Amino acid sequence: MMPAQIPRVPVAIVASSRLLREAIARRLAAESDLVVLAACPTLTDVLATPGANRIQVLLLVADGQNRWTAFCQARDVLPQARCVVLLDDGHAGDAFHYIQAGALACVGLGGSLGALLDAIRAAAEGRVAASGAVLAALIRRLREMSAACQSAARSLPASLSDRELEVARLVARGLSNKQIARQLQIRITTVKTLVHRILKKLQLPRRRDVMLRIPGGETP
Repeated sequence: MMPAQIPRVPVAIVASSRLLREAIARRLAAESDLVVLAACPTLTDVLATPGANRIQVLLLVADGQNRWTAFCQARDVLPQARCVVLLDDGHAGDAFHYIQAGALACVGLGGSLGALLDAIRAAAEGRVAASGAVLAALIRRLREMSAACQSAARSLPASLSDRELEVARLVARGLSNKQIARQLQIRITTVKTLVHRILKKLQLPRRRDVMLRIPGGETP
């Protein structure tokens, strides 16, 4: 009697460094429970790969300026894929933004291969995972978030209009301008204007920082 075949998790890799993505692809391919469907420099290349709709885990190496954009786009074009983000240890603090916006796992480039494999398997099962420097950065950011909540409770209602606060909560959840426009049934240009006002009023340099002022998009 033939032994039961182990279900293999379809994985796609996005990394601008050819050497890095090929090295990761070779190592993942050696695992009996994983199968690499694509290893590409951009998300667009992944989408052009046959069978892209079967991708269960997307491993995104955050090694470029546009990786946050690619991550946000992936949620729209690959809704079935769970995202694992591989971060440079110097940017471990960004893990909070990725997990807050829907990533299931974040690991550091300086971590072990075992940690990466554990993160991929955890994501495939719908579990959140982090380790090492990334985990420490998450704990620090949560402490900052707790302090920011107290300040936000006093300042946000007075500084933002009802519509701005509504948009700010959606930005804090990691939604793109297009997604916000669709949900609120307003023009995307209106969303851009509101986001600009929100950042100016809260004196924040990036939209990702709104997550620190309105954690989880909940009422402060």
